[in-house]
Formats: sequence, C-alpha cells, structure tokens
Amino acid sequence: MSECSGRGRRVNPAGERCLALAGVFQAAFLVQQLARVGEVKPAVLQSSLDSVLRHDADTVEAIFAGTSGLSFGLGKLADLQISRAGSATVEAMRYVLLLLLLADHLAADQATVQALTEALTKLTAVRQESAGETLLLIEDLADLYTHFLSTVKPRIVVNGERNLLHDQQIIDTVRACLLAGVRAAWLWYQLGGKRWHLLFIRGRYIRQAGEILAHQSTDMT
Repeated sequence: MSECSGRGRRVNPAGERCLALAGVFQAAFLVQQLARVGEVKPAVLQSSLDSVLRHDADTVEAIFAGTSGLSFGLGKLADLQISRAGSATVEAMRYVLLLLLLADHLAADQATVQALTEALTKLTAVRQESAGETLLLIEDLADLYTHFLSTVKPRIVVNGERNLLHDQQIIDTVRACLLAGVRAAWLWYQLGGKRWHLLFIRGRYIRQAGEILAHQSTDMT
C-alpha cells in the first residue's frame, strides 16, 4: 500500500486528510448502495476503483484524479450530522469505522502489506495494458481483497438485500470497494488521521468537506 508524498508542490495537510477520509466515506456508501439497491453511479465507482492503482501520485487529489472524483464521498462527509442521522447513515458509518480499523490492523502486519503492495503493482501494470475493462478490474480487486484482507480482523460483514448479496457481480464489486476504502483509510493514517478525530474534531472535517464542494461549484461557474 503506497502513500502520497506531496513532493513537488505545496499541499494543505488538513485538506489532504479530509480528502482521504472522504475516500473512505465514498467507499463505505458505495458498499451500502450496492448491498441495498444493487446499483451505483458508474463514475463514482470508477473513481474509487482507479484510486487503488495510482501508486505514484503526489497528493490525494491526484489519486482520485481531482476533487471531483471524491464529490460523492465529500457530500456524505459534509452531510454528517449525528443529531439527524438515520439508520442508513448509521449503517454506512459502521462500514467507515470498520474500514479504518481494518487499515490500522493491516499496518501492523508488514508481511501482508508488502505482499499486497507487490500484487497491486503487478495489477497496475496489467490494467494499463487493458484500460477500460471495469468488470475485469473489479474481479481482480475483489480477488486481492479476499486473498489478503478477508482474514484480517475485524471482518467486515455487509448487510443488505438477500438476492443482491447472492449475486456474484455485486459481491465482487462490494469487495473491490472495500479494498478501495482500506486504501483511502491507509492514506488517511499516513497523513496524520486518528480515529479520535471522528469523535472530537469531526466538525472540522464536515466544514472542510463543505468548503471543498463549494469550491468545486465555484470552479464550474
């Protein structure tokens, strides 16, 4: 699992952490939508999947090919208000916390980290030769999640519609999104993110996500 260095340009550490956390939120809500509805916006899914294979990017923004690639996750983060959180948000937040825990526990197993990094590097080279084959990328990422992360604690149990959770394509896409979420969580930790941030300085992330989204809107006008 690689990290972004920020070399060659000035970056805002707090902004980078916000984007990385938005990547975790994006993956978590994609998982929820797949399990509950069976479909997601293709562009949002593609952005999260592609982020797993960008190893040489200098910033989180570059990993997601711009902040627009994180609009969905930023929106979910900006909307986070515990006082009005419904059951759907609570469920997705459970996935967020589990992804953060999984990435933290993975970091303690350097042998698995090294093996997964090597596997992702090989997959990146293969995918560059067959760009555009999203279904194959999903299968490959799902296989990596199963091989390297399915036995790492905590094991993430996804809830949803029974018929969807028995659909192999949905299963593979969920696993691919979970891998994307772990990658984003890994970046968040590397950039100084701490789980206690979600308890005590959550408001800062919410405000910053809103500011990034507002800046996107300004750029489009």
